[in-house]
Formats: sequence, C-alpha cells, structure tokens
Amino acid sequence: MANKHISLGILTAVMLFFADGRSAATSWRINNNATRHAHFTDINAAMDSNEVKDGDTLYIDPGCTISSTQTASKRVSIIGAGYFLPDGTHNASVISGVLYLKSANIKLEGVTMSNSTYINADNITIERCKTSRINVGSSSYSAKYAVIRQCYITNTIYGVGASDLKGAYCTIENNIIISDRSTGCIYQLWSPTIRNNYLKETANYSIFNSLTDAIILNNIEMNTKTANSIFSSTSVAINRNNVQSSDSGREGNLFLNSIDESLIFALEGANDLLYQLKDDSPAKGFAEDGGDCGPYAGTYPYVPSGYPFGMPRFLSGSSGTRATDGKVSFSNQVTIQAK
Repeated sequence: MANKHISLGILTAVMLFFADGRSAATSWRINNNATRHAHFTDINAAMDSNEVKDGDTLYIDPGCTISSTQTASKRVSIIGAGYFLPDGTHNASVISGVLYLKSANIKLEGVTMSNSTYINADNITIERCKTSRINVGSSSYSAKYAVIRQCYITNTIYGVGASDLKGAYCTIENNIIISDRSTGCIYQLWSPTIRNNYLKETANYSIFNSLTDAIILNNIEMNTKTANSIFSSTSVAINRNNVQSSDSGREGNLFLNSIDESLIFALEGANDLLYQLKDDSPAKGFAEDGGDCGPYAGTYPYVPSGYPFGMPRFLSGSSGTRATDGKVSFSNQVTIQAK
C-alpha cells in the first residue's frame, strides 16, 4: 500500500476542507448521528437539497451506517472510509439498505454495501467498495459502460441480459469476487471486459454465466466444485492468460486442475490480504503483458481495505505529554492513500 505521512497542520487544513460543504470544493458530510453535526443524515436528504449540485462530493463519515433504501439521483461522488479496517484507524462507512444509482457518471468509492446495489444509469463507477450483489441495468434503465473496479464482492455481478444492450460494455477489473450463488460470479452481460480479477465460485455453478462476446484476460479463476466448468452459456471474444482450476479445453490459459489456493496465494493476513501472490505463484508473469495475473496487478492494482485515494486517516500509536509549563504536547501518525 502506498502511503505518505503528513503533518498535523496539513491534516487540519484537509479536514476543514472536507467539512465545509459551502466552500468552493462543494463537499458535504453525511452522518445520521446528530452529535456529529453533519450536513445531511443520508444520501436521500442530500439529493432533496437544492444546494447539492451535479459534480459535488458526499463524504459518508467513518462509523456511519445508513439502513434505509437510498437513491443517488444527481451526478455526485460518494466517498466512504474503506472496509476491513485495522485497529487504530477508524470505522467503515456502511449502507445496509438497498442503493440505487440513477444518474450518469456517479462515482462510489470506499463504501460498504451489505445489500443490493442497482446501477441504473450509464458511465457509473463503483470503486474500492465492499459489496454484495451489484445489478447492472434493468428492463427500464440503461447501464452502459459501468466500471466495477478494486472491489471486494461477496455475491454476484448480475446483468440485465446477455442479449440486452442496456447492460453492455461493463468493465470489471481488479476485484476479488467470491460467490456462492447459482448465477455464478458474473451473469448476463453483453460484451463485458473482465480482467485482473480473482473469481471464486463456491456454489454448484459456473463462474461466468450467460455472457456474450466477453473479453476475459489475466484473471485467476477457481471453481471449488470440481465437477463444474468455468463457463456456462457464454461466448468469448478474447479468453487468454487466465489461471484456472478447470476447463482445460480452452487454449491460451494455464490450467492447474486443482482448487488448492495455496498453490497461487501467500494466504497471509486476513480477508483481502489473503489473495496476494506467493513468490513462486504460477500467476506471476503469466499476464498478457508479461506481468502478473490477479487483482493485485495490472493498471489498477487492488488496494487493501479499499482506502479511497487522498483521504487522511489516523494510525495507532498516538501519545500526549504534559510539559512543566502546563502545555500539552500531542503527536499522532496520519497517512494518506497516495494511489
């Protein structure tokens, strides 16, 4: 993880910048705890305000949990604190109700969504989030050119249909997707680009289900049900440089004929840290460009804990001492996610 240390003075300026929703930065705080004195209690309240405009940023405070259904209907960025946060930093920003994204060019980053998220407009980006099911498009809403990147996904990415252009051209990259659903990890998408992911299916189904003209590159694909294949009812435009546990009939990929994760990953730490490659992993150097396969490689390497770019956070080890003149000297360590 790329971090940079900053002084407390710079941190103070940054935090004031985030807190002042009426500054030129047009940033707003969300927290449903009245003692925190945020601008809005949830996303719905921000959308109802005439002061929130397209291009603004909504920061969901660390430790805030929004339990009701939320709808983002303006072109905003919604940023949380990350997930799987280690002790000594802060708590996650959680939306436990259903989330609807209904304006083009919304960006969602660093948020934990424990219910379904619906992408119901074009050019929406979900990045560095911990999510359950993501629904791309519907019979009523177009969701072309969605980007799902650097996320930890515990359900499935569910498209509108393999022959329906409303969910076409989705980019799915550098994610960890662990699905126990009969729909597989990725379902019913037209012409998706799927690269540098770790895709693990633990139910009795295939990883890729009902895709059309899919581009599949540099992934690590593991189906723990050894009787099942990687693909079901799927046509591919490009399928190569993937490390797979089965489907040995498809050339250009590396077939392990094993579901033993220890052959690939270091399996050190917890949660997303488990899926960093071991030194002698067969996924090293097997990508199309000679780099590594999997989420921690490629153009947008996975960021552990989903820390949003540029956001400051405190680390453990703070201390305060009282001098003889009665003044208090306080020091703390703060980092900013630099990539």
